Amino acid sequence: MAYVVNIFIFIGYVFVAELVIVISVCPTINPPYQGNVSLVNGTFNGSEASFTCAKGYVINGSDVITCKNKTWSAPVPVCLLLDCEVPPVPPNGSVRLISGTTTYGSVAVLACDTGYEPSLPEYSYCDVDGWTNSTFECQIKSCPSGDWLKIPNGILTPTVSNITDYGSTALVTCNVGYVVSGDNVTVCDADSRWRDHGSCVEKDCGQPVVNAYINLTYVKTTFRSIAIARCQTGYDVDGSTDIIECGHDGFWRPDIRCVKKAYHIPECPAVDPPINGNISFSNGPFNGSVGTLACKEGYKISGKQTITCSNGTWSGQRPVCELIDCGSPVPTAKSTVTYGETKVGSKAVVDCTTGYEINGATDTMMCRQNGTWGPEITCFKTGCTDLPAINNGKYTFYADKIRNKTTVTLACNNGYTLSGVDSSVCDGSWSQIGLCEKIRCPPKDSMTIPNGAITLNAKDVTDYGSTALVACSVGYVLMGESITTCQADKTWSAHGSCEQCTNPMERTGDYPQAYTISGASVGALIVGIIVGVGSTVVYMRRKSPVPKSGPNKPTTASRNLSSAQREDECDQTQMTDRNKPNNEKQQKSRANDDTRVVVNSIYDSAGGNPQQRHDYDEVEVEMNQ
Repeated sequence: MAYVVNIFIFIGYVFVAELVIVISVCPTINPPYQGNVSLVNGTFNGSEASFTCAKGYVINGSDVITCKNKTWSAPVPVCLLLDCEVPPVPPNGSVRLISGTTTYGSVAVLACDTGYEPSLPEYSYCDVDGWTNSTFECQIKSCPSGDWLKIPNGILTPTVSNITDYGSTALVTCNVGYVVSGDNVTVCDADSRWRDHGSCVEKDCGQPVVNAYINLTYVKTTFRSIAIARCQTGYDVDGSTDIIECGHDGFWRPDIRCVKKAYHIPECPAVDPPINGNISFSNGPFNGSVGTLACKEGYKISGKQTITCSNGTWSGQRPVCELIDCGSPVPTAKSTVTYGETKVGSKAVVDCTTGYEINGATDTMMCRQNGTWGPEITCFKTGCTDLPAINNGKYTFYADKIRNKTTVTLACNNGYTLSGVDSSVCDGSWSQIGLCEKIRCPPKDSMTIPNGAITLNAKDVTDYGSTALVACSVGYVLMGESITTCQADKTWSAHGSCEQCTNPMERTGDYPQAYTISGASVGALIVGIIVGVGSTVVYMRRKSPVPKSGPNKPTTASRNLSSAQREDECDQTQMTDRNKPNNEKQQKSRANDDTRVVVNSIYDSAGGNPQQRHDYDEVEVEMNQ
């Protein structure tokens, strides 16, 4: 667009010169979708246009462009919807997109695995600064600790010191004189509670065993209970007390015997019961008495179970009670075993490897009284050991391991597209799943452009991301993008078109080097002049240099020209010497026809020939009345 103003110059009442000034402006700019534009100094040469986007949108392109030579320095940018991309999956958790999108305003549900709890609200939103709740964590749950581990007459003792997190174990430890009744191991459940376990009850010493010459009187046989001994007629208690007590180890203390009053019976030395066991005698320490060893639960006899008193001496070595140890449990094929202690009553949990499951109703073995683990637990194959092989993609599944009915999802790598279904289900074997095939655009034969040609940058390569160059024939100029790219939707990106050069204004010859106004030389044009009642805004545009002559030149695909630049380009490629104006009159006539600057040639004093012409700025004026 151009504005024209005529300026008449007088000295006194004498007309000296007339100056025609043309001011150029750039095209009107509309704000982008979901955006705004702010113009500084309108659309005149040198003005700037600043762009902003609405909340949730980001600028794609230059946010500031400048008007120069009727053309903006860059295309109007677009406002694209903000994309937060897929939110990161927290450790021990998962992410689910509610709408399946990751753009501004999208919502994601953050969830934690079993045994873990969220540190923040479980919803995350795509905001202008990215996903909210970015510090979301899945924290492991814990069971009660400290004084909360106390139980009646005992306490729960973590197998790993002070660790009471989900999945950890604790042993039931009873106070002195009490014993565990029930399961002596408990596990921290996902609801932060210790799984049901045994209780601590008083130890029971059972019925006291004495020789035939003693009668006992007692009420209970549990811890701290007492029994009173009475010898039969003709016998006395051998010792300082006739009372025995049920001790904390489950045995009656001390041993009591009765001896005949009239004569002395040969005795064997007193025998202390072995650690973790007790000896009962058929006739106390007297000759012929047999001592029988009994061990506590979880212990076994090492040596002979009995000893005999003969002539004041006990036969053989004293038997002892050894701890029953089942040793490390041996995992069966395709399984692993997790365990703590290996004594009687200890437990071990069996876990099958991927593609296998427990063959039975329980996954727990126990160390038994006979020193073996039981029951035996085996794993059977589910039929989904290995995932189907896939190229150029990856699998995703949300589970701790693959079991029957587990579903995996296939996602193709960048530059590849899915052919077939995108998921497979384990149901004895994996169901059919699709393939990732390379993205290819139409071949070269289908790539044509009127009055030009398109050439692949790599021969016969039309894969995703490959490019092609656009070139125009002689006499045509490229308008738009000079490079086209193979896109993810298997199409080539938009490119420019080859448009025929229009007949340019014939511009050649010599322009005056200066204007002479009342004897003064003016070497530059007037930038702004106030004319009449209204205001006049003046802008200058430098005209393109005009070559003397030359052959037509083919345009190249690397040039992306504006309308004004195309005019200059065509001027240069089509102007010939025969188009030059022959004289001052013809020169003035053509300039007036095109509303350009009117100049008077300056002749030298010698020959009357016009001096060499320079290419001055054209000036266009907008008149505001």
